[in-house]
Formats: sequence, structure tokens, C-alpha cells
Amino acid sequence: MLRRIFYNLAIRAIRLIEKYKKKYRELISSGKKPKQAIIAIARKLAELVWILWTRKESFDMTKA
Repeated sequence: MLRRIFYNLAIRAIRLIEKYKKKYRELISSGKKPKQAIIAIARKLAELVWILWTRKESFDMTKA
């Protein structure tokens, strides 16, 4: 279930956040398949959630 949530979050982040859109394009141009690139972005987002959670910080779109 969490994998599905982060996958959908990654798709949304790729569309809305320039940093993740750029990373997605880099992964595609380096030879990754689209689904692999989305999963890589999902992993980065999972890491971000973990960092924010352990530091008890809130998400700031300007720093994303």
C-alpha cells in the first residue's frame, strides 16, 4: 500500500515540482524506463518523508 502511495506521490511531484521534473528527465535520458524513473523519484520522496519525520519538520515547497 505504501508503495502505491509513494508511486502516486512521485507522479504528482514530477508534474508539479520542477526539481523532480528535472530529475525525472535526467533519469529518462540516462536510459531508465519511465516506470523505473518514477520509482526512483518515489524512493527519493520516501527518504524526504523519513528525514522530515525524524527531524519533526514540516514540508516546505520552496525547499523541495
